[in-house]
Amino acid sequence: MPESVNGDLERDFKGAGSAALASSPASVAEPVRAATPPRPDSGVADLLAAELAKRPLVSLIYSDLDNFKSVNDRLGHEAGDRCVANFERIAAEILEGRGQLRRRYATGDEFVSILPNFTVPEAVAVAERIRRSVESASLGGDVPVTASLGVYSSELAPDAAADELLRRADEMMYRAKQTKNAVAFPEAVSGSPGAAQLAAELEKWARNSERRWEAVVQDRVSGESRQFYYASGAWSFAYAVSTGNVRLSLAELFESLRKMPSRPRCMRPWRVPLGQDYRPYPFEGALECWPTSSPDGYSPEFWRASPELRLFYLRKYQEDEIPGTGQSLLASGKLVAVAPVWRIAECILHAARLSRALLLPPGPVAFRSRWTGLRGRRMARAWDASPDVKHECRQDVVESVAAAPASDLEIKLAEITAQLVAPLYEAFSLFLLDEQSLRQEISLLLSDCASSR
Repeated sequence: MPESVNGDLERDFKGAGSAALASSPASVAEPVRAATPPRPDSGVADLLAAELAKRPLVSLIYSDLDNFKSVNDRLGHEAGDRCVANFERIAAEILEGRGQLRRRYATGDEFVSILPNFTVPEAVAVAERIRRSVESASLGGDVPVTASLGVYSSELAPDAAADELLRRADEMMYRAKQTKNAVAFPEAVSGSPGAAQLAAELEKWARNSERRWEAVVQDRVSGESRQFYYASGAWSFAYAVSTGNVRLSLAELFESLRKMPSRPRCMRPWRVPLGQDYRPYPFEGALECWPTSSPDGYSPEFWRASPELRLFYLRKYQEDEIPGTGQSLLASGKLVAVAPVWRIAECILHAARLSRALLLPPGPVAFRSRWTGLRGRRMARAWDASPDVKHECRQDVVESVAAAPASDLEIKLAEITAQLVAPLYEAFSLFLLDEQSLRQEISLLLSDCASSR
């Protein structure tokens, strides 16, 4: 790919505002970059070099606003300044202090997000959130402003210097710019081809499943009950498995899920009830389940599963239920410290066992966890303990993502679980669940699962 002077170029090509994710096939034809006079650097390369000196894994998101020149030309430079400032605010809120956001140059609409300890799939998930937020924010008023984002990482080039990593992230962004309103990234990630693409597809599936759940609630739960049962938030977990050439029918998927072992107590994700009124049913090419026999239509859980092995599970917090009944209380105001470990680990085990049961070829699995209704909750050490006033959550939503080879899911269950719960604990005023406690809970879970077979 031809380089421009200091990596700067005129990128505002004419093109469709497609929201599709852009992969990086080598055969894509690339427009000729026009060289432009250099602009003063903002020191991003020095910041990146400092991060690389501290740790081996740093990922980048290189962002550029689509149609930004039209904002300045049609609405004036003050409108352009507001547009850039609002993009910066949106991206900073999504990063939530987990990385640094800087302008690539001292002026302009190009930004670089420096994400320490982020893998490529994790960075892709963040980039996709930024893209969607910009798309819906109307930053340019009457001018349709979107974002093109490129992802690159030291994970893919461990010996590359900061300038080289920036150049490659810039190339990914330039590739996204060919369609606009897209995220581009390399396809090969740490020996697991397709992990980044899988993570991006999972994010779309999870968002669509959340919208579907909202539609089911509106359709099946009466107004008063709807407000009462779901006002205090819920948590969800989604995973996607690389299936190779394996393709399931809905009937085969149903039978595979039905045969999955589950623990006799607490949570049972993707359980398959067989009652006449609440067994799983097909909907738009996927299986869907709203397992309830409640007169007012309430169910504390909801799940979906596709033949491509994209699975989504959502549940109310057990902390907000009357013990032993499954009936909802108003928010209890707490989150039990060990509960996220059990919830996430059991979902990871489900992915491992489903992959093994279907004899799938080796490949990656992508995970995504989301927690809502957190603002004002406090962490409690145990189910019968009072919330700790020192560990209160100040934000309402926390998300985390991870990816791992299917063969590693059970042997590295503690490590993958720890990666997914870490952002949640950090949000509770840096609450710490030590490694020994986490591994002890994982051991109890595995023992419980073994006893239920």
